[in-house]
Parts: sequence; structure tokens; C-alpha cells
Amino acid sequence: MPKIGVLSDTHGYLDPQVFSFFKDCDEIWHAGDIGSLELIDSLIAFKSLRIVHGNIDDHIIQRETNRDLLFNCGGHLVFMTHIAGPFGSYNAHTRKYVMENNPRILICGHSHLLKIAYDQKYQLLYINPGACGFKGVHQVRTLVRFQINNKDISGMEIYEFANRFPNMANREDEHIDTKKKSRR
Repeated sequence: MPKIGVLSDTHGYLDPQVFSFFKDCDEIWHAGDIGSLELIDSLIAFKSLRIVHGNIDDHIIQRETNRDLLFNCGGHLVFMTHIAGPFGSYNAHTRKYVMENNPRILICGHSHLLKIAYDQKYQLLYINPGACGFKGVHQVRTLVRFQINNKDISGMEIYEFANRFPNMANREDEHIDTKKKSRR
């Protein structure tokens, strides 16, 4: 029964806590917006990796990864892409893949928002692990892990990082506006 760790939207930043949370996983699945080849190398050196590129990934990363993956794991057909569209009303590309291949699990990223739900219409488990990096609109950085086998998916766990902006005191490439703005 393989244990799977899922992350997305690292945008070039791989928090050391990822390795702790995924230490007992057999595979890691990265749903795109990787950010650097070095990040891919770090994950490959750590565990077996399945990975797709996202919309921020340059041509070098795109050449080394796929846009989509369709694979079998523990008796379940899995479709992984970066941009699937909103839960239940997927974009045309994802709908076509789902209709033609009938996966039981859909893994995606892009929204930076954690969502795990069962889609009755397409009879699949939708997993968006949210964002693991610090760039983007999300307020919480998250990871997901679970076990998969021929009969079921179990042990679904969510990890929330304590700090949305890791080590920001030492970063020059990001600016945090701490002033509260009025919505008037």
C-alpha cells in the first residue's frame, strides 16, 4: 500500500519541513509550478517523483517534465495536471482527459488553495494540495499525504506550515506590505 505525498506551487522554494512530512512516503507527486531544476533534483534525491510543469515553469523545466501524467498507482488510475480549472467544472483539456480515460483520482495545483473533494459527476477524487511555496495569493502553505491501495484511499493528512512567509527577514526578492488597507 503506497504512501503518497502531494505538493504544488513551490515556485522555486522547497521548505525543509517537506522532507519531514514526506519522510515515510513511497512517492512524491508535484502538481506543477516547480520553479527550478534544483528543486526537482532535491525531490528526486529524496524519493520517487512524479511531476508535471506549471504555467510559471520556463522552457528548460518544460523540456524535463510533462504537462500531464496519466498513471496507475495501487489499482487507481491517476490524472495529474497543473491547471484543471474549478472543481466540478474543469477546463476543456481536463474534461477531455477525464472523459476519455476515466481516472479515479485527479491531482492538480494552480489555485494555491487546498481542496480535497469527491466529484460525483465524474466519479473521481479531486486533490489540490494548495501551495507549498510562499509566492502567490494563498494565506496558508499546505501539503497532503495519503495511502492508496486496490480498494480505497485512506489516511488523508494535511500539513499546514506555521509560517506563511519563511525566513522573510533574509529575503530581498519579496516585499510584504504590513499596512492594512481599507476596502472602501
